[in-house]
Amino acid sequence: MQSIKKRLVWQTLLVIILIVTLLEGFFILAVRQYYYGSTEQMLLNRAGVAVSFYNRYLPDDSSGLLIKDKARYVLENIPRDETARVEIMDWKGNLIAVHNGLVTRQKVSTPDFQQAVKGSTGIWRGREEGSDERILAVSTPLQNWQNDVVGVLRYVASLEDTDKTVIKITSAALTLGLLVILLSMFLSLWLARGIIHPIQDITAVAGRMAGGNFDVKAVKQRDDEIGQLADTLNYMSEEIVKSDRVKNEFISSISHELRTPLTSIKGWAETVLEGSLEDKQETREGLTIISRETDRMIDLVEELLDFSGLHTGRIQLHQGKVPLDRLLQEVVRQFTIQAGEKNIQLDLQTAPMEITGDYNRLKQVFINLVHNGIKFTPAGGRVAVYSLQTGEAVRITVEDNGEGMEEEDLPRVTEKFYKARMNRPGSGLGLAIVEEIIKLHRGELEIQSKPGWGTRVTITLNQHLPENKISPKE
Repeated sequence: MQSIKKRLVWQTLLVIILIVTLLEGFFILAVRQYYYGSTEQMLLNRAGVAVSFYNRYLPDDSSGLLIKDKARYVLENIPRDETARVEIMDWKGNLIAVHNGLVTRQKVSTPDFQQAVKGSTGIWRGREEGSDERILAVSTPLQNWQNDVVGVLRYVASLEDTDKTVIKITSAALTLGLLVILLSMFLSLWLARGIIHPIQDITAVAGRMAGGNFDVKAVKQRDDEIGQLADTLNYMSEEIVKSDRVKNEFISSISHELRTPLTSIKGWAETVLEGSLEDKQETREGLTIISRETDRMIDLVEELLDFSGLHTGRIQLHQGKVPLDRLLQEVVRQFTIQAGEKNIQLDLQTAPMEITGDYNRLKQVFINLVHNGIKFTPAGGRVAVYSLQTGEAVRITVEDNGEGMEEEDLPRVTEKFYKARMNRPGSGLGLAIVEEIIKLHRGELEIQSKPGWGTRVTITLNQHLPENKISPKE
């Protein structure tokens, strides 16, 4: 497996090498063009001046002058400080005269001469025959009054000094480019180290977390994406610890909730089996307790199944017209006896109104809320249910003047398995199920509570749902 560090370094280095190579190439081409181009342009200008003189003052062959005689006049008008060697040849390439140089050959046949013989200026770079010196030659045709080529004017400049200058600049540029690449490589290694080391630290922390050690925390070194990853990993660790704690609390709570009815069922079952079956009162009492405790266990299991189905989106609404006033009346009537046994006043205030929703699921919501109100309200207290229609929305409130909840518990009361006090009865799923059902109905749930003041739960529902089936995960 190739590490991120190696990929990062090599990719960065390849990009830098490509950029440096392109810049070096353009720079070297520009340098060569400047030096060689300048020399070439100089020779072209001087050759043009000399040919202009020839064509202006010596165009007519009627004077009887031959090309070798005219060459003397041309060379005499060349400046004394001319650094280039000037050669004049006839159209066959025979060297006639030379200015500012020694004659090392008697005939010229280079490409520039061949081009000039054809009537156009020729340019050639190469090594001179005899001296093996690198030269730049510019040849221009000399024509008579009939535009026939009678000779060639050739300017020759040495490129030795120019080559040395170009090589020197090119070497300096290549050395600088190599230094830039080496420096970039070290900078890439340094930058990659700064990126990879925090990732390696986070990876090590994640590995320890995977082994079950959630006390370890990732160190946030910078406020960037890697720092955000460290925060996310720490948050995940905290959530896992929290979930694990909730799970343990849930297991403890469910174990207690199940142990109590199971103990009663087992005890009374043994009593019935061992006792006198002729004692009908005792047998009926025992069977009644067994039935009631069995119902408690069934309710607990159903709560777990309901929450699981609602939370995963497997349960959806079966919509229909719901007479809200009748539904609330049924719920209140169901708890009238229980409220009377605890000497709790149970009030209902509603008016005829109809909404779209799932009748049974909404009934489950209000049964849960009223049951909680009665359960946590002491004798002599009051539980009230009332509804109010405002435009397209309906608000249903269930409030009590019971023991209430602490402020820090309010944000968490709808969390699964959460109970403000572990000694409270129940699974801690009731309000979590209520919230999921209200979400299915596109409604809102608001809980207000203070110790000694009581609790008020307000549900806001729209009268019409947009879809027939809605998942709580949407």
